Amino acid sequence: MKESAFINKNKENWKHFEEVLKGNSSEPDELNDLFIQVTDDLSYARSFYPNRSVRVYLNDLAQKVYLKLYTNRKRKQSYLSKFFKDELPAIMFSARKELLICFLVFLLTFIVGVFSSRHNANFARQILGEQYVEMTNQNIKNGKPMGVYSQGNNLEHFFAIAYNNLRVDMLTFATGLMLSIGTLFVLAYNGVMVGVFQYFFYGTGYFTLTILTIWLHGTLEIFTMILSATAGLIFGKGLIFPGTFRRLQAFRLSALKGVKIILAVIPLTLTAAFIEAFVTGQSQTPLIIKGSLILVSLIFILFYFLWFPYFKFAHTGKEVEMDDLPPETPVVIELDQIKTIGDVVADSFRVWKLNLRFIIIASLILGIALVLSVYLTESRHLEYAFFGVPNSFFTLVKLLKLNLWFRDGYYIIWPVLIPTFSLFVVFIQSRFFKKYLLYPAKISQNTIRFFLNALIISLCLTMFYLSDGFLFFMLFYFVVFPLALSLTSSIFDKGLKGLNTGFGIAIRTFLGKLLLNLSLLFLCFIIYLLVSSPILNFIIEILSKGLRLSDPMLFEIQKVIIIIIGLSTLFALITLNIYANSLHYFSSKEKITAKSLRTELEKLWV
Repeated sequence: MKESAFINKNKENWKHFEEVLKGNSSEPDELNDLFIQVTDDLSYARSFYPNRSVRVYLNDLAQKVYLKLYTNRKRKQSYLSKFFKDELPAIMFSARKELLICFLVFLLTFIVGVFSSRHNANFARQILGEQYVEMTNQNIKNGKPMGVYSQGNNLEHFFAIAYNNLRVDMLTFATGLMLSIGTLFVLAYNGVMVGVFQYFFYGTGYFTLTILTIWLHGTLEIFTMILSATAGLIFGKGLIFPGTFRRLQAFRLSALKGVKIILAVIPLTLTAAFIEAFVTGQSQTPLIIKGSLILVSLIFILFYFLWFPYFKFAHTGKEVEMDDLPPETPVVIELDQIKTIGDVVADSFRVWKLNLRFIIIASLILGIALVLSVYLTESRHLEYAFFGVPNSFFTLVKLLKLNLWFRDGYYIIWPVLIPTFSLFVVFIQSRFFKKYLLYPAKISQNTIRFFLNALIISLCLTMFYLSDGFLFFMLFYFVVFPLALSLTSSIFDKGLKGLNTGFGIAIRTFLGKLLLNLSLLFLCFIIYLLVSSPILNFIIEILSKGLRLSDPMLFEIQKVIIIIIGLSTLFALITLNIYANSLHYFSSKEKITAKSLRTELEKLWV
């Protein structure tokens, strides 16, 4: 058949296909028929008109149909809906004993706090602190016992409260690694503190007011504390009681269940922080409204976390452990697939896990070298401006000021740190591309690409060095660094000509990258809390006891260990960001260019 006859025979069908694609039709059967028909026509065109424009036209049309099918694919049930309707209630039903234990521990320690305050007038000062007690006493004298909740800007107050409460929740969960005992200790301390705090207002004449004010946000806040402890108990349960599973399997299962409970804790904690920042401090709010909000919060907790799981699963005999055990299958990373953000994060953790030994060694070497270089080039002692202090926990804000720590305190290191860290980032990315890229470049090409990417990362880090403040850090983390990784990914993939591709992909997938890096920031925050939990101080104390050294020397050793671990953890987590952004580059490229579609069409044609 001549080309003109082939076109005349099918042009009306092709025109119809284009009209369907331009419209809002999302019927899977219709689109599926379109895809089959177009690929058949394309196969014919590839066979008889390989160098004609009709083949190019049909190839483009097939690509559009493919993207339309992917965009409009329907799922039986969204993940969030399934999680809150099925998974979380099932986990809560299986964790009912742990929840009861945590509630009883909190209740018992709450009573201990009340009775201790009753028989020891100075106990409140020991638990709450002198400054807080004096400030509250002064507020009571001024007739504003709840004045602490109406100080400062509401929005700033919300972020401060949310950060502190999330930190406590994550710490309570993370200490479950200490055979679950650490979780109970953290919960017990908070229970005593709440009991002391509540009794502090007893007899002041404002007891009813304080009850309705404190528990306005405290109903959700205290429950999230108990729920986090429940997650911590489950977290450590797999290590202590593996049951019929191997210990590693049991730990994977318990960790997964604990993390899913923590995912439910986060929105509750943010809601409690919002109420505390914007509602609790409003003294003009009628008591009946405050009481109603407390009652609604209590009913929600009892309904969703207690009654609903029991009603849904009490008579089903469902075993969550059997349903949720992750399969032990070989890890296969496919670069040429369109993936969701969740898929990208999961794949990045798989790659990170496969390379974890190398990452830990490389990060530890870099952290040690950095600290030693500070000692060799600076005359003064190393300060704790970055990673915590002994017997204290890591503060996220210090991480945001890492550049200031070096720039203002140890500025001599920066000219060496920028190229060293740039080479570290590019080296990690180049190992990833060498292992997973389908068609790796030649050695000479790789060398050029390597140093060109190192230059891009160096410029990126120089911007970070010159920046200052929280907003600059957010701009760097969510925009500048992901853009740089997109550019370096495109250069490793296509060479210098890929710069334009990488920039275009980064711009067109900006919202996806934003969500990806926001998820990574949250996960990195949890890992940092695990590292900087009391486990670290406990290990350091054990090591220190075996050394016969003076107190100043022990203090210096503790300081060096903490900073090395902090920096090494930071470098290890940055590799996770590198893997995730590199994987997202390939997923975005496939969504835009449909390269794998063309490969499949080649197979169909053959």
